Amino acid sequence: MVELLDDLASCPRGAEISSSNKDDELLEFNPVNLPVNDEFVDLTRYFVKDININEFEKETEISNGSHEHPLLLFDVQNINEVKDDKILCNACVQPISLPFYGCRQCNYFVHLGCAHLPQEVQHPSHPEHLLELGRSSNIYSGNMCHCCNMNSNGLFYWCQTCEFYVDIKCAFLPSTIKHESHKHPLVQTEGSHHVCKSCNHESSRFIFRCDTCNFNLDYDCALFPKTIKHRWDRHPFILTYHPPNDHLDEFYCEFCEEEINPRYWMYYCHHCDQSFHVRCIYDKFSKIKFGGTLQID
Repeated sequence: MVELLDDLASCPRGAEISSSNKDDELLEFNPVNLPVNDEFVDLTRYFVKDININEFEKETEISNGSHEHPLLLFDVQNINEVKDDKILCNACVQPISLPFYGCRQCNYFVHLGCAHLPQEVQHPSHPEHLLELGRSSNIYSGNMCHCCNMNSNGLFYWCQTCEFYVDIKCAFLPSTIKHESHKHPLVQTEGSHHVCKSCNHESSRFIFRCDTCNFNLDYDCALFPKTIKHRWDRHPFILTYHPPNDHLDEFYCEFCEEEINPRYWMYYCHHCDQSFHVRCIYDKFSKIKFGGTLQID
């Protein structure tokens, strides 16, 4: 069974501890600091104690239960064999940077950490049973994660008895985080009717919460990177919590063309004055990898 990083998330489960009177205590445990710099950061290497990336970089070829062919190590010496401009991990369906493992024949690529995922995890959202590592039989729509309510066709952890699914990103979130958008630690908490400060959506499952300030972030919003690149702009978009002081006009999302409420987060390019809702730049297909092949016997 996997062990989460105790030095980064050593507090009890979110449902058992209140941030209203434990802020100082939680800070002593040095919780994970978010957001990460960009979308290429492999979060599993920070959240899981048993994953030693330095050791994995010595393995030039591995066998992996999630894929039928051997996976080769891609680095600066052989990256030209991969023609894709933006490679997505088949496990967590997030962008990959060097080094990584892959099968060029099948267009199958995984982070170093995602190539060595544990076979079982204990997750606070489903304490009744261990969750086993699996992959979706539906490469098109995948399975819906019961933590973030988004579909993913990557790898997932699941309980066969209860038909309960958790995608790779949600499976390894620590029980406490520190986000730069809020001054207090945020504790993983189960509960409904909490409105996310980032996107204004009401959460029906787990969130990261500060009881003192009634500040809530749902799973996905907590993991939004500080910068993200988009094909519509040559500059990176910056995760923005408050509107810039020198911007006197309204903000409109380049994707949906609707006005952005400045009370909530957005991705913004100051150079080009372009904006996105966070839920538009990360839409319902953001955990779906396209371009796979299906062999039918």
